[in-house]
Amino acid sequence: MLFEPGARTDWHTHPDGQVLFVCSGVGKVQTDDGKTVQVSAADVAYSPAGEKHWHGASETGYLMHLSHTTGGATEWFPEKVSDQDYLGD
Repeated sequence: MLFEPGARTDWHTHPDGQVLFVCSGVGKVQTDDGKTVQVSAADVAYSPAGEKHWHGASETGYLMHLSHTTGGATEWFPEKVSDQDYLGD
């Protein structure tokens, strides 16, 4: 999946977790407890089963990743990731 600068998913979970393989660029992964991790090419990020999170590109660059998700459909939450959450304010 390719994210343009500033683009991000909505909040979501995965029944069996998710592994992100970062192919290029720089991005962010954040959990609902506010912990944000910066990711870049060759990084692998893991979200355990049921962990509410989002991921996307940095403010100034693209992010491309492959995701591996098993165990059923992604559960998408109706709330968007706020600019405050995204920027870490």
